[in-house]
Amino acid sequence: MIPTDANNLLDFHCPHCNAGIVIAPVFHIFKKGVKKGIKCEAAAIFSISGGEARLHQIVYDGREYSFPSGAGKKITGYQVRGPTFWKFKTKKGNIITLAQLTKL
Repeated sequence: MIPTDANNLLDFHCPHCNAGIVIAPVFHIFKKGVKKGIKCEAAAIFSISGGEARLHQIVYDGREYSFPSGAGKKITGYQVRGPTFWKFKTKKGNIITLAQLTKL
C-alpha cells in the first residue's frame, strides 16, 4: 500500500525548501446514459511552491491534460466543467469536487 497523508493524497515535498508535488486520485462516475455506473479514474497532479498548490495536470489513460476539462471531454465526448466533473474521496469517505480539493 502506498502511504498517503490525512487527506488521502500522495505528498512529495523537499524537506529543505518545501517545494514539491501532490498527487490526488480523482474519478468520475457516469450517472446516466449508456455509460451509467462506469467509473473513470485519473490522477490530478499539483505543483507546490511557496506554500501554494496549483493544479499542474490531469493524467488519464496514459495521456497528460493541462486542463481538467480536456480530460473530461476525452471521456464524455463533449465539453464539461473540469473542476466539478472530477471527484475525490477523502480518507473519511467524503466525496468532494476537484475545485474543493484545491482548497484543502
